[in-house]
Amino acid sequence: PHIDIHGGGMDLIFPHHENEIAQSEGVYGPNFANYWLHNAFVRINQEKMSKSLGNFFTIKDVLKEFDPMVVRFYYLNHNYNIPLDFSQEGLQAAEKSYKRLIRAFEGVDSTSIISEQIGQSPIVQKMLAFLCDDLNTAGLFGVLFENLENLRSNQEELSVVKKFLQEI
Repeated sequence: PHIDIHGGGMDLIFPHHENEIAQSEGVYGPNFANYWLHNAFVRINQEKMSKSLGNFFTIKDVLKEFDPMVVRFYYLNHNYNIPLDFSQEGLQAAEKSYKRLIRAFEGVDSTSIISEQIGQSPIVQKMLAFLCDDLNTAGLFGVLFENLENLRSNQEELSVVKKFLQEI
């Protein structure tokens, strides 16, 4: 009767999701979903990726060349509701950035960090503000990279930020 988050492609807003709302709310009452997330398309050379255009690839193809965490990081650095122009160059740049983060957090122990410490961190608060703004993961990583040098000289704050990232 009611769900928290409903997602789908932006091409499903009308008529599919509008009809789904009408049907569900007709049976169960108002507020079918609290949040709607409509993702934009992945594009290749400014065109929608599709089998019919012959410009598609599978995740299996991509994972032959790139670590799954790099691919995940690549997607997280793009807003879900803006078309993504997929490219090998973009993945390579994401790989460099991802490895930079891995080096920064390597050997950092975050096991003793408690929730109160996370909540008091000004860097975490800035990162969280971006997440609360339409799931802006790119903004979250922007804050992280802006503060990375300062974090390296403050091991406690580095541990707090690592714990926050692990929990989300």
